[in-house]
Amino acid sequence: MYPTRSWQTTLWLTPLVLAVACGAPEQGEEAMGAEEPGEMSAEPMEEMPMETPAPVTFTLELHEMNASGIMGTANAAHTDESVEVTVEIAGVTAGEELPSHIHQGTCESGGPVVAALSPVAVSEGTGTGVTTLDPGQIPEDQPLFLQVHGPDGQPVACADIPAPHDM
Repeated sequence: MYPTRSWQTTLWLTPLVLAVACGAPEQGEEAMGAEEPGEMSAEPMEEMPMETPAPVTFTLELHEMNASGIMGTANAAHTDESVEVTVEIAGVTAGEELPSHIHQGTCESGGPVVAALSPVAVSEGTGTGVTTLDPGQIPEDQPLFLQVHGPDGQPVACADIPAPHDM
């Protein structure tokens, strides 16, 4: 059995236990934040890191073109510093590298290349290509589309890119 203590003893011991547990300042040391009223601490404040905004992301469904049997997706992550585009396709022959681009216009109308993307490297019937672009390479004030081309240059898969306000 433990001896019972009176509530007065417990009340007296509580501040002592708290002082020991919290680590009271040693002789000659000042407690943190114990400046005189109206005085500022001479120690520099720790800078809080600026939060980086989350990238704007979207996924496009690549549709088959020219009876190629090739379909897939394109994922884009857009920040102020970069645009990372990942193209994934299926229905292709292993060992091929298929060029892909962002074009001005639409899949239906066609148009010139705005930005070349990394070739989609294919193994075992699927392929992936990842490209990082400078945001300035992609115009925001015109219709755009992403297109994958076959080894002969013919379009094999395509997706219109929605305008920024439609994402």
